[in-house]
Formats: sequence, structure tokens, C-alpha cells
Amino acid sequence: MPRTGVTIYDMLISCPGDVLNYIDTINEVVRSFNSSIGRVNNLRIDCRHWSTDSYAQSGGRPQALLNSQFVLDCDMAVAVFWSRFGSPTGEYDSGTEEEIEEMLAQNKQVFLYFVDTPISPSELDEDQYRKIRTFKDKYKDRGIYTEVKSKEEFASSFTNQLYLYALSNLIGNNQYYSSNGNSFLSIKEYSNETGNIKACNLRSFKDAFYREHQQEILDLFEDAVKITLSSAINETESQKHFAYMRSSNIDIPVAWKNTITKYLNKLNVSIPTGFWNVGNLGRMETLNPLIGGDSLIGTEDEEKHYKDIKKLNELIKKTTDWKDYFESLKEFQSVELIVANDGLKVDEDIEIKLIIPKDKLLMKNLIPIPGENIIKEYLRVELENRIFKPLINDEVEEYGYYPETIEKTMPVIDSFPFVTKYVNTYEEDKDDYMERIDDIFCYDYYKREKEDVLTFHIDYLKHHKAMAFPSVLIFKDLPEKIDYEITSKYCPNIIKGTLYLS
Repeated sequence: MPRTGVTIYDMLISCPGDVLNYIDTINEVVRSFNSSIGRVNNLRIDCRHWSTDSYAQSGGRPQALLNSQFVLDCDMAVAVFWSRFGSPTGEYDSGTEEEIEEMLAQNKQVFLYFVDTPISPSELDEDQYRKIRTFKDKYKDRGIYTEVKSKEEFASSFTNQLYLYALSNLIGNNQYYSSNGNSFLSIKEYSNETGNIKACNLRSFKDAFYREHQQEILDLFEDAVKITLSSAINETESQKHFAYMRSSNIDIPVAWKNTITKYLNKLNVSIPTGFWNVGNLGRMETLNPLIGGDSLIGTEDEEKHYKDIKKLNELIKKTTDWKDYFESLKEFQSVELIVANDGLKVDEDIEIKLIIPKDKLLMKNLIPIPGENIIKEYLRVELENRIFKPLINDEVEEYGYYPETIEKTMPVIDSFPFVTKYVNTYEEDKDDYMERIDDIFCYDYYKREKEDVLTFHIDYLKHHKAMAFPSVLIFKDLPEKIDYEITSKYCPNIIKGTLYLS
């Protein structure tokens, strides 16, 4: 069915050559606007850019020709600067500057952004960057520009500013602002179903980890049993005493034998006679610390067999730690919740409060910590995000207000005559893990006499859209119900509701 009475606004996109990759982001924000607020209010914004909306023309100053072709007819503009200002036009230092000045002279809206991200010194043009700083200083007291550090931050800021501008200047007192056009906020289960909230076990990747590590263990064991070594102990030339070294024979530690035997017995795998024999393998121990560390002395087969058994022990300990960790998660139940806006209006400054019966919620400081044999791998693959963050899809956005993470750089310790890289201890890895948990479970917690209260904030939520909670909610004892309260900028009353869990 054709739409009638659609009001169309033209938006100029003005970007120097080093930020052309921001054009796709601008177009995506505008497309989203058109399909939501625009469709509801029968308006549309069309993006205009010289690459698609101009034609070759002679007989005048190039930028002036562009101005007459489409620039001056635009109703608003969005401009982005990073490291390049552009080329002089004869009137201004760049085409972007001229387009901005012309739009402002006509009292038209300009969304102006400066990207604050690093650039390689070899790619930096000092003259261009100086012009950007001069231009920026010119407008610093007028409050018309915004600094962003990434395309993601730009998309969020531009979306917010475009929607607010449209609400105040393009839509006016039509349906969007009518008495029945408020935002309608609620808390629902992740599946968007109403009624009882179904709790489940925390997401587990146990089977995938078991299959991967178990097969690796069996393959390594099969490879190790192929090597058969003599049990005779004979001193080799390389094992004789030197003035700066002493030698000692090597036996497989009892702890290794116990770990490997226990694991393989569970799999009904027999260990052949002589498997623990490493022949005449020895260890040369240096008496002079300047020479270096200990080293294995023996045949190639002896060294390989010893290293295979050592790796087998390490893999089994790692697999056991994974099993223990995932088993510890099975003690708890979780729910995935969303904040939904089913109204016709975007909303802002949303405060969510959950009131939970006392001591039912698992506090973040009690979340299980991975064992020392797996924690580095856990942190490397960022498994905490896959277990504790809610899933997202085309209808549910990820929570967008996690604390900023400061990337750590580990120092390098120099020691003569070698350089040894700093390696985290287990205690330091645990601290890193808990910092990540703090970032995901970024709620404020309060205790009442009979209840625990959890709160968090959402800056902005589109209409007909939902945003996931920062994390799944984990319970050590599942409550029958959770009460909630929501306040926001565009909801005149406190929204109250109850979630029933099963």
C-alpha cells in the first residue's frame, strides 16, 4: 500500500578522504531511523554525498558548483574529521569546512564529530592536523561538536543525537508525542515470552572441551606407547661429570603416574608394561648460574618419551580442571532477561531496579574461579563472555554500557645473560578473572532486611527494541518471584512489575 504525505529531509554527508569508512555507518544509522521513527511519523531522511549526488560541470569554482547542485538544498549535515582537513576550495581551507559554514549560515543543523584515535606518525600530515585543531578551537565554546574514539561510539552518539533532533524539530506534536505514544518499558524473559520466567543451568561448553582434550590425550598416549626403551642404566659420555656440571638420572614422578593412570583407567585404557621407563635419560644440572638452566641428556627417543609423558600429565590435569569448573557451574540456575520498549517512543535515562528475596542471588564474588591449569586458556578465549553475557540477536541489543576496560601490558624482566618474559602467576590470573567478572556484573547492589536490591542504568533505548541485561542472573536458590521498578525520562510514572520464576 503506497504511503502518502511522506515528508523527506535531505542530509548532507561531509567527510574528508581519511574517514570515508564512516559513510557506511552514517547510512546504517539513517536507515534504522527511517524504518523506526520515520515510518511511524511518515517522514524519511535521504543521505546526499558528492560521490552519488553530483555531476561533472564547468564554468565555476568546483565547490561552488557542488553547493548549487545539492549542498545548499540539504536540510541538515553530518561531518566527521580525523587526521585530514581536506583541500582548499578558494574560499575555505577545505570543502568540508565550506559546507559546514554554509549550512550554519542558513541556521541548519550540523552534526559535527572529531575522531580521537591514534594514527601512525608516518601517515600524519602535520599541516592538515594543525588546520583541524584550529577549526576545532573555533567552535569549542559553541557546543556543536562531539569527540568519539571508534566507529561504534560514533554510531551510538550519532543515533542518539539524530533521534533527539528529530523529536524536537522534525516530528513536533504528531502521533509520536500524543498521549498514547509514550514508551512502554517492561522486563521480560530473553525469548520475549510473557508469563513465568524459565530458569536453566548456566551455559556449559563441557562436552566440547572434553571431546577436544580427551582426543588429544588419547592421540598423545598412542604416540607415546610406540616408543620402547631399554631398562638398562649405562652412563653415556654426555652424562659424565664436568667441572661446571653434574648429572642425575630421571624417573617419572609418582604424581604424574597417579594422574595419568587414574584418568586412563576411567576410559578403560590399559597402560603397557615398561611405559614409565625412560631408559638412560638424565638431567645435566649447571653449577654455574651464568651458564644457563638444566637440560635433558639422552637419546632422541628417551627425550621424546619423557616429554610426551610430561605433556600427558599436563593435559589430563587441564581436562580435570575443566571438568571441575563446569561441574561447579551446574550447582546454580540462571535466567536471561531483557528490558523491552514496546511503545512508539524512544526512551532515555532508564533506571532498572530488581528486588530479590534475600540470599537467593549468587553474588559475583562467589562465582566459581577456573583452576590454575585452565585459567590462562579461559582468559585467552574470553570464555566469561560466552557463559555470563546474554545472547543477542536482531531484536535484542547487547547491553551497551559496560565499564571501559584498560588493557594491561605485562613488563619484561631482563636478567643477564638472558631475557625472561614476565608470566602471570595464578593469583594474578585470578585477579584478572575477577576484574572481568566485575565488568560483566556491573550492577549496584544493596541489602535490605529481607531483600537484595540490584540496579543498573540504560542511557537510551529505541522504541520496538529491547536491550539485554548486562549479565545472566545467577541464583544459588531460585526464588518464586522477582519484583522490579523502572523509571525513565519519558515515562511519567514508576513502572512496577513482577517476574514469576519456574
